[in-house]
Amino acid sequence: MENKVFTDENKRITAENVKRLGELIAVRALKTVAVHSDNRMVYLYKGLLRDVYHSYKDVNDTYSDGYDIAQTAICFLCGFIGKTLGDAYKINKYGKIVTIKRACYTEVNKDIYRLSKHIYNTVSYDNPDTKDPSEEFDGNVSKDGSDVEDLISKMDLTEGLKETLNCYMGGMTFIEISKFLSVHYSTIWRRRLQLQKIYNDKIACFKG
Repeated sequence: MENKVFTDENKRITAENVKRLGELIAVRALKTVAVHSDNRMVYLYKGLLRDVYHSYKDVNDTYSDGYDIAQTAICFLCGFIGKTLGDAYKINKYGKIVTIKRACYTEVNKDIYRLSKHIYNTVSYDNPDTKDPSEEFDGNVSKDGSDVEDLISKMDLTEGLKETLNCYMGGMTFIEISKFLSVHYSTIWRRRLQLQKIYNDKIACFKG
């Protein structure tokens, strides 16, 4: 019932309710994405729910990454104090009215997309389960020169993967490779995972 009241088109945006309105729009938008995504987006959604519903935190308390989405909605709505959610924001290219509420959802969805790209394209080095990839990959490649060249050719690697593999074979750690190739270390981490998958998928069949 609370969600319906706070997201009604006739609801007037005020200094007193703008925070709550933004939070509820963010919750609804992120829920829509989370139900069609994997655990990482669900984790983001649950974090936002804790921030919004479990308690009103002190300004010095730590908020979850999901609350960034609520802040986007709140900041957007702050520009429309005194108006209602159903008031016109603009006319789109099809000649239809875009309401403030709909425009807010658009901004929130852009932020969700940005945040999801960051989540799926980075790996935290602070994760206690992470290890230097060179420790795992070294054992997968033959040390005999001709065998190695034959294996690499069968793997049909992109230039980036080939450069990364050569660095591993040279005994470099993934932090050193990141600096040497001038790419973020999370990129090197992902390349290592790709190399292991390609090796397992393509090379195992030659040895079987």
